[in-house]
Amino acid sequence: METRALLFIGGYEMNIFETFVSSIGIVVLGIILVLLLSFLLAFPVMWLWNFAMVATLGVSNIGYWTAWGIYILAALLFRSGFAFKK
Repeated sequence: METRALLFIGGYEMNIFETFVSSIGIVVLGIILVLLLSFLLAFPVMWLWNFAMVATLGVSNIGYWTAWGIYILAALLFRSGFAFKK
């Protein structure tokens, strides 16, 4: 008689290994989506910098990778991962 650790998820049984693999897949997919979103949001940063900062302050234009770096730096500095409740 074989004993296996089974989980019942969504109406069908999965063993622990299948659950672990599916969890890892969801995490990897989430990381990929966050990276793609950050790459997509670097374009508005680049456009706004090259439009507003060059015209008002006379600084030089920036490229895509510099804009991506500025976006990541701003996200790290100004986003809080904590929700303060009263």
